[in-house]
Amino acid sequence: MTGRTILMILLLALIVGINAQDTTDPATGWISFEGSINRIGHRVFIQGQGSSYQLFLLPQRALDSLQIELIQDEKLAVAGIVLGPGILVYQIFKAEVVTQLRDSEGKPVIFVPGGVEVAPSRCIGCKLCVSQCPVGAISFVQRKAVIDPAKCIECYICSEGKPGGFKGCPVGAIKGK
Repeated sequence: MTGRTILMILLLALIVGINAQDTTDPATGWISFEGSINRIGHRVFIQGQGSSYQLFLLPQRALDSLQIELIQDEKLAVAGIVLGPGILVYQIFKAEVVTQLRDSEGKPVIFVPGGVEVAPSRCIGCKLCVSQCPVGAISFVQRKAVIDPAKCIECYICSEGKPGGFKGCPVGAIKGK
């Protein structure tokens, strides 16, 4: 099944009123999830029916340009791919409006420059950030981390870590602009 087909099925499920509280396709990792927004710092989570996922959205500047504002305790639904403890969001369903964040190949529908950068003089080449990036935006060039701004979703896992695990860049070489 193609990504486009799966997205259409998820959209159809929401339109015809199927309870999409937590609908997951284990074969593909695609999920449709409905819940309430919980913001912790710059991270956005969705919580519902005893489950919680971090939402891997687009950078805030891109969300602003799409006029998407995610408000604490607001109810909405998302569709995307489960990546560990989070969802790489392809679509947001909010107040009867569907907003596409990514195309069927997972590429952002809008790119706004800025974001996260590496200070090469501080990077020690440990590669811890590479394995933690949920979207594969970090690579290595000449033993230094390089972040692809077109892929980076500014989740800040590389720089700040994630709860109960990776603590972020051990030398503070990765920072938001």
